[in-house]
Amino acid sequence: MDLKEIFFIIFSYLIGCFSGAYYYGIIFKKVDLRKLGSGNLGALNAGRVLGQKDFLVVFLIDFLKGAMVVFIAQQLNLRDSIQMMAMISVVLGHILPLQLHFQGGKGIATFLGVITVFDITVVLILLLIYLPVFVILRQFTISGLISIGLLPLVLFFLDYSGEKVLVILLFAIIIITKHRKNILDYQNFHKKRNH
Repeated sequence: MDLKEIFFIIFSYLIGCFSGAYYYGIIFKKVDLRKLGSGNLGALNAGRVLGQKDFLVVFLIDFLKGAMVVFIAQQLNLRDSIQMMAMISVVLGHILPLQLHFQGGKGIATFLGVITVFDITVVLILLLIYLPVFVILRQFTISGLISIGLLPLVLFFLDYSGEKVLVILLFAIIIITKHRKNILDYQNFHKKRNH
């Protein structure tokens, strides 16, 4: 790995640190979303606190920063392995922004941004997994988490390279770990309903 590649990976993390929810909330709505709703700096919390249009704006900001990192990496003709490291770096920046004391979002919008530019087929596969799961569960977030969890396995059986499968697996672990409260809430809800 040369100096240019190292700098790009650091640059990707710093781009990820630009939290759409935080800066949109502070600049345009005069609110700190860390202190409202779930306290999460992601599109869903922005939507719950501010409204549906605000959800779309924040989602788009976080999606585009992920997409931009991969697009720039491709324009610089960086190796796939460096692109994948940059992808992980920008998502980690979103989840753990340095300037916000590592209190960020949960990574889905930025993950979708990097994957869309890196390999849009993976997004289509994810959508094909998601739709039947959502039809069965009717739960937006949980269906998404199950789909992301299944994605590495599906890519493995579709003969994707070990490197790509490993990176998607790492994304799945990061995102599911960040959503562990959602998973526990879902489990508790069903336990109460069944009693």
